[in-house]
Amino acid sequence: MDSLTLNYEPDAEDCVGQLFVRVRTASFSGYGFIWAQPEDVQEFAAKLEAYPIDADDPPMLRWGFDDCHGENLILDIKITPADGVGNLLVAVELADMYEPQERVRTSFRTTYSDLQAFREALPPIMRGEEARATLLGRR
Repeated sequence: MDSLTLNYEPDAEDCVGQLFVRVRTASFSGYGFIWAQPEDVQEFAAKLEAYPIDADDPPMLRWGFDDCHGENLILDIKITPADGVGNLLVAVELADMYEPQERVRTSFRTTYSDLQAFREALPPIMRGEEARATLLGRR
């Protein structure tokens, strides 16, 4: 089954923590992490409340180094409309932080109801109350 799973491990001595990302589709899968501030994920979660999702300003999480292009891009999650009947496209690019040439780029479809469940699961993982938030795909 297609899915995107996030879990967060805060660093008790810093304002950032490790955001672990796993993406799985029928053809590809990848797993990695990036150092992230909880506020960035909370802003992403707030953008997921939009209905309908704006194709010109879609919700996205994007982290990396310098300009976040090429091998400097470590994580890119973007959610856009997939069609005119309410399906969404989840596009993910994920690289190994220490070996950035090792990367996966894939996408899958989901629905607004699955996106809502994912959005509601994000704040509890950032507070350490839940282990993970998973966005399920639909075929």
